[in-house]
Amino acid sequence: MWDSIAKWIAQPGIYDIYMLFAVLMMFVPLFILSKWYRDHARHSGGGRQLLARNKVLSGQDNHKLHRLFKLARDIETGTFGDAVRHVQHLVYGFIFIWLIAITFVFGLLVHSGNFR
Repeated sequence: MWDSIAKWIAQPGIYDIYMLFAVLMMFVPLFILSKWYRDHARHSGGGRQLLARNKVLSGQDNHKLHRLFKLARDIETGTFGDAVRHVQHLVYGFIFIWLIAITFVFGLLVHSGNFR
């Protein structure tokens, strides 16, 4: 089955359309997730506090990664409230499903032997 799908994808016109789909699948879901996350975070006081704190982390900083991990830990411990933690858990689930989908989509491209 995989070989027949890979042969179908390897056709010139299909390959170009599939490659466009794969590239869009890399970026569009993350853009939508980012917008959804900000919209849902604004609905609670903790979420507004989180967004304000996150805005501070947007600049250039050598300790930025450490602060982002601390921010994720604070979300997990409930510093910003249960609503923000719930949204964060939904984001984790979405990212997990997105990674599986990306692996599948690009795996088919690699399997087709026509990955340019």
